[in-house]
Amino acid sequence: MPKASNIGCYVADEEIQCDMDMSSERIRSLVKPMQDLPDLHDREMESDAEEIKQDISAKYQIKDTSLQKMSSEQSIDIDYDTFSLARDVAYLFRIFVAPGAITLGIKQSSLLEVGTEKKKFWELDTARVTTKAKVLVGQAVAKFKDKQAKDAMETWFGPGCSESQQSRDSLQHVLNSVNNLLDNVVFTYPGKKCTSSTFAYVYARRKGLFSPVLEQCPGIVPEDDEECIKNSEGKYIVHLCQKYMNSPHEIRVETLVHEASHHAVAYEADVCTNEFYHGGEKTVYMTIPAGDNNIGDIVWVDYPSTDKFETFGGQVMSQIWEKTSERTVVKLVSKKADGCGEADAHRAYGHTRCADLARLSSELAMRNADNVCYYVSQVAAGGGSPSCTKIGDLCVGDKVSYRSSQVLTDPDGIEINKGDVGRVLYMSFESGEALEVRNTANENWQAGIASQDGVKVQVPGYAEATWPEVRLPGGRSPTLLTIRFDKSFLPMRVPVSKIKPCTHIMFSLFWSCK
Repeated sequence: MPKASNIGCYVADEEIQCDMDMSSERIRSLVKPMQDLPDLHDREMESDAEEIKQDISAKYQIKDTSLQKMSSEQSIDIDYDTFSLARDVAYLFRIFVAPGAITLGIKQSSLLEVGTEKKKFWELDTARVTTKAKVLVGQAVAKFKDKQAKDAMETWFGPGCSESQQSRDSLQHVLNSVNNLLDNVVFTYPGKKCTSSTFAYVYARRKGLFSPVLEQCPGIVPEDDEECIKNSEGKYIVHLCQKYMNSPHEIRVETLVHEASHHAVAYEADVCTNEFYHGGEKTVYMTIPAGDNNIGDIVWVDYPSTDKFETFGGQVMSQIWEKTSERTVVKLVSKKADGCGEADAHRAYGHTRCADLARLSSELAMRNADNVCYYVSQVAAGGGSPSCTKIGDLCVGDKVSYRSSQVLTDPDGIEINKGDVGRVLYMSFESGEALEVRNTANENWQAGIASQDGVKVQVPGYAEATWPEVRLPGGRSPTLLTIRFDKSFLPMRVPVSKIKPCTHIMFSLFWSCK
């Protein structure tokens, strides 16, 4: 226990050390405002809906209206032990006890290197960084409960969500999960699956019916050929890589928050955003009665229209997307491959794309690990507001209404009438259209040509690919917008002159589209 407030503790050589400055000024310096987290290259270790879909080739023998469990055996409950409760109370008074250790006694070290028991610098550094990550998350939890974070919640999880009890319950569930997991974690270094571009990774759940991933390893750390969610003591495993060790301090702090969010019971993902580009199909979510199932499990549900979804016996195949003690949300499984397993799939990384995602889909933003990290950082350490992906005078994710009396028809043949409402998606282009691209705002624009799919760009000297930033030559405003109307599954291109922006009424669930 620290001798005074604003001092942080950690476990070193099986002893508690309390020597870290955790004043308000120091907490604000733990992260750099509006600094993008890099792509941590950890998603290959995660569960994938398409992979699970392929695994269950015998799905037509699994019709179960009582929510048949198909994959993991993990509990959805958050275990609030005496230490966790005492820690949360202590944090309210800015007494920052060491993660996993309080007057109950020193727990066995949670920092283990495969093949050796000798403590090294990386272990001491990781112990200190874990405490800083805990303090950051703890501050975010406290301010969330005190309703001091409305602006940040609206920024990272969508307009109006701060006034939605359902959204608040979902976010509290995620924050509590991350907060408690950082008290119950074991680190290995270097992870056996590390590459030159990987910062860290976890095995959050079993991947399909025939997954080699174990719920628990028989030992304190996994053997070379073992892939485990937890160790023999029930601690969640996080594998650290050399790129993590070589990263700036603030990246290491946010990386631990990111990886902790992947584990139970939050199960945050690196969300694929392919559906918000040309040709992408809208994901459909629905709430079902709570049952004995977990995130990632396959269940069969009743749905009015089945044309676009995998079905059997009149029911639609779905996957558990979100689960709290109050509700279960499923994602319907489309017949159309979403392309999210491809190397060039679009994902919500960086402040701008994560803020775009919040405007596009509150459900997806609530499940995206980087959105959670940026929310925690802004609430605990402060910082400005992110920019948006601008398309003319609008932002991706803005709500708009169709203002023309001319009836349009979407790609499925659904009529779009005056007053119909939709969202602005990322730009798509005609095949062969001249464009300019770049990777970051610090680079010069390069000339390219739109590919046949209207999304990828061919740049001389590069393979045909998607680019983070694409615009018309000279930055001129587009005459067409890519819009997906609420009644449609597929996006369409609509003249800018026939679209009118809607206005969101701040801190409410209402929009004005007059």
